Amino acid sequence: MTALDLRAQRAAAGIRSSVAASPATPAMDLRGAARMRFMTHASMGVAAAAAAVAAFVIMGSVIQAPSPAPAPPAGTASTTTTVVTPTTSLTPSTTAVPTPVPPPSSTTTTTIPATTTSTTTTTPPDTTPPAFKILSPEHNQTFEVEVVTFSGTVEPGATVFAGRYEATVAGGEWSIALTLIPGRNTATLVATDAAGNQTSATVVVFLEVPKENPPQDWEFTANRVNGSSTKNPPYDVYWGTGKPGTAIQILSEFGSGSVEVDAEGGWEVKVYFPTAPPNDEFVVKVKDFTGAKFTFGFTYIDI
Repeated sequence: MTALDLRAQRAAAGIRSSVAASPATPAMDLRGAARMRFMTHASMGVAAAAAAVAAFVIMGSVIQAPSPAPAPPAGTASTTTTVVTPTTSLTPSTTAVPTPVPPPSSTTTTTIPATTTSTTTTTPPDTTPPAFKILSPEHNQTFEVEVVTFSGTVEPGATVFAGRYEATVAGGEWSIALTLIPGRNTATLVATDAAGNQTSATVVVFLEVPKENPPQDWEFTANRVNGSSTKNPPYDVYWGTGKPGTAIQILSEFGSGSVEVDAEGGWEVKVYFPTAPPNDEFVVKVKDFTGAKFTFGFTYIDI
């Protein structure tokens, strides 16, 4: 039982007690007495009365009229007491409605088995041509030698070919010796990496062959200085022209000699005749490599 119910019960009991204890009054004063008792009880605290009315309304209770008092002795005027039951009811402005309590929430945890995904990474193919440069010789460079070394840089691991000839590659550098022909030479070199990608480079060089001196007309000639000698042993000097590099022979019965034609086409030689007879002329022959010859006489003069 709540405090409000207890207070309503006590108020109802007080009212019943007051009615039972009230003395009999003449009939003509009953309404006034009732009004006085009602006013008296109405003067009770507003809070208690309101609580009592609210309690009756909530509990659905109706105050029943008290049982009639016992009949008075004969000769006594009967008095009728009327209990006025209030007809107004206090309706709460707000009816409390219990808030439904939601059932306790249940959390369901679902464990998802771990899955291992195997991913295969495919490396895209290498389609980039290798880096390749010709650093030497320079374009349109001119040489006077037939064998020239070509060189440059290339991507490490690549090969370099000039036609069917392979260059030497080391540490990102390459080199190859090529033989030029007189005039214009176009050298095309191709670099190939491990994936088969290629880069080509071309350089043009020239070979100038020094012009040879045109062959000079040469003529075999022979001359002598004295034709005789008083010296012992006697000798004479022979000179002339001929083809450079060829041999000239001086021949006689009493002495001989030879000489090579110099680069300018001249020759000169001293020939001794140690067994020449005194005061007797003899023949001296001068020949070149073709067999052509000149004939001279020589005399040893013995004084």
